[in-house]
Amino acid sequence: MKKLEFMNEVELRSLCNRVAAKVEEACMIEGVERPLFTVLLWNDPRVAQYVSNAQRPDVVQALRETVERFERQEDVTR
Repeated sequence: MKKLEFMNEVELRSLCNRVAAKVEEACMIEGVERPLFTVLLWNDPRVAQYVSNAQRPDVVQALRETVERFERQEDVTR
C-alpha cells in the first residue's frame, strides 16, 4: 500500500475524484439533497489532501467553525 505523500499528482487527483463521487453517490442513495462537502485525507496531518465541491471561502468558514467546535469539545448528540 502506498501512503498519500508518495502518490504523484495524477494518482492523488484520481483518488480524490473517486472519493468525491462516492460521497455524492451515497447522498443520492440516502435521498439527501446534494450537500456541499470537503473530504480531508492524510497519513501525516501536516500533509493533508482534500477534495471539495464547495467554493474555497465557504470551505474555510466551515472548517474554522468545525475546528472551534472540536477545540471546545462540543459534540452534537443525534
